[in-house]
Amino acid sequence: MAEQIFGLDFGTTNSLLSVIGGDGRPIHLTDERDRPHPSVVWYRAGEVIVGRKARENLDAGAEAITGSFVRSPKRLLDQDAPIHVGGRDLDPRDVIAEVLRFLRTDATTGRAAKQKPNRAVMTIPVKLDGAGRRRLREAARKADIGIVQFVHEPLAALYAYLRSQADYRRRLAELDGCRVLVFDWGGGTLDLTLC
Repeated sequence: MAEQIFGLDFGTTNSLLSVIGGDGRPIHLTDERDRPHPSVVWYRAGEVIVGRKARENLDAGAEAITGSFVRSPKRLLDQDAPIHVGGRDLDPRDVIAEVLRFLRTDATTGRAAKQKPNRAVMTIPVKLDGAGRRRLREAARKADIGIVQFVHEPLAALYAYLRSQADYRRRLAELDGCRVLVFDWGGGTLDLTLC
């Protein structure tokens, strides 16, 4: 049996792992509220807390780094210098790896249990350059997730829309030769892509 490859949307506001089930429909590995996991990391007294619990304890400040919290670590992909969090310097890849590790652990032990996300296709912003992709790949490796391929977020949005159609192959054929404008309005970016 071939190893499953997961879809991983490392988002600015929320992050989500998904896998295609036996019936061909996506299974989203969500939190206990059936929502994606917030992309927030809280460094609290030697403990690392990620996701909803970190988000619920976050102050209302808009800054990416507030005391011992890192909100939207995806924004750190363009940095190759340490960041100062909770009185210590951290490599941005380590912060990002905390979110990815949390998603992987939740998929293994959470409500969806028995999932083992070792390999993933990961969405990325259109503007993410080669250095940012390398940092993201390194962070994923630290979380024991191998990146099979990167897919630009607007293309992933178009694919998700098409797959949600009752007869997606027919709908795809209808669009052959057409131009489709995709609005990908994320938590931190807005990408418009003509496909």
